[in-house]
Amino acid sequence: MKKNLLIAFLLTTVFANAQCYESISFGGTHTVGLKSDGTLWGWGAGSYGQLANVNWTEPNAIPIGINTTWTKVYTGVRNTFAIKGDGTLWVIGSNELGFLGHSYNKFI
Repeated sequence: MKKNLLIAFLLTTVFANAQCYESISFGGTHTVGLKSDGTLWGWGAGSYGQLANVNWTEPNAIPIGINTTWTKVYTGVRNTFAIKGDGTLWVIGSNELGFLGHSYNKFI
């Protein structure tokens, strides 16, 4: 009986504290995760604005913006790409040669 209670307690604790990421994408020096609630979370180096903040390194996951309608996320070496529920594509990060069609940090 004690063994069953311990197992139930441990499983409940693990699932209650889970991060609930639906997908995770690894870039060159940053990582972005999409949680089941539609929010984006990022960690790592954001020196090119790929975490919506320039010249910043974050070892812990922090929210990227406040939008909750993201459905997919992809990372490049210096960029983060995300798709909203309405199908629109958004990008943040390096735009050194203008390939992204916008200036720095125009994501959310």
